[in-house]
Parts: sequence; structure tokens; C-alpha cells
Amino acid sequence: LITAAGTFTGTKVYDGATAATGTGTGITFTGLINNDTVTLASVTGNFADRNVGTGKVFTATTATFGGADAANYSINPTWTAAGTGSITQQASVTWVGAASGNWSTAANWALTSDLTKTGALPDGGNVALAIIPSTFTATVTADTANGYTGKVQVNGGTLAVGTETYLGAVPSSVVADAITLNGGALQATNNITLSANRGITLG
Repeated sequence: LITAAGTFTGTKVYDGATAATGTGTGITFTGLINNDTVTLASVTGNFADRNVGTGKVFTATTATFGGADAANYSINPTWTAAGTGSITQQASVTWVGAASGNWSTAANWALTSDLTKTGALPDGGNVALAIIPSTFTATVTADTANGYTGKVQVNGGTLAVGTETYLGAVPSSVVADAITLNGGALQATNNITLSANRGITLG
């Protein structure tokens, strides 16, 4: 068993989870025998939270090795190493809830690029586009001010909101297609006045 020291960096695209892979530079090992040749191939670990950002706290918890003698070694299971890293914005997520449900339930959303990967909640600046697909025929209820800064595309079913902040953060400038209705509907469950910056486009 060996441990590693150096500078560790984690990177990932937002997927709703904190787990990430990373790299290391300036690596030294404790526990090598007879000047064996071992290099750091990769590390895995976790960010302190799931949200998009830079300079985020990343903790490496496992490592894989390369080099001529790598097969002789494994990382000490108690090893951890502090680092930093970044989570970048996810391009698009799609509603996969089977029936009417709540926008803020992470399990109702999946990566558009891989619908088997659920949990990517569109809130804050984490996602650029949230899609309610044409195959959906029920109602998505948004009842939380989640600060979502991305766009919304309603291709099927109904998106129901009671106040504008439940649609996300009010855009600071005009976004003509902040909401696109392309076969789906936007339902106001209360009296709502939308900001002039939040444009609605018919698909």
C-alpha cells in the first residue's frame, strides 16, 4: 500500500452528483520499495457540492497507477488528498418523470445525451437548457424559486407555475427564447406578470 502527495485537480461536467475524476501533478509516493517505477494515472474523488463553479474544493479518495511496477501497488484505503477543480455547465437535461411531478425532484431529470443518467436537476447556473419532451403528456409543477438561469423548452405536456421566480432567475437582459412552447403549454396557476426580458417563443 502506498500514498501519494502533490497537486490534485478534479474536473467534470455537471450531472447532479459530486463524484469526479481528476489528475495530479508533482506527485511523490510514500511506500515504494527498491526504487520501483510508479506513476499516477488518475484519481477519483468528490467535490464539496454538485454545483457549477471554478476553484471548488475537491477531495481525492482513490487513485490508479501506471509505470513498470504499478501492478505491485495499490493506494492505501485510508488515503485522501485535498485539491481544487471545476464543474462546467451541462448543455441540456430532459424530463424523464413517468407522470406528473415536481420540477425540483432531481430524479425526474436526466442528461439529454444519456437518458439513463438521472439526477441532473436544472437549477442555478447548472444547466443551459431544460427540455420537457414531446412524449410527456402530464404536468410538471414548478413551485420553488430555484434561481435557474437556463432556457426552458416545452415540447409536450404542461409546465405549471404560480409565480415568475418559479421559472428561474429573471434574465438581466432580453432573452427572446427563454421559454419555447413547441407542442407543450405553460400554465399560470396564479396571476403572473412576466419580465419583459423573459421572452416566449412558439416553436
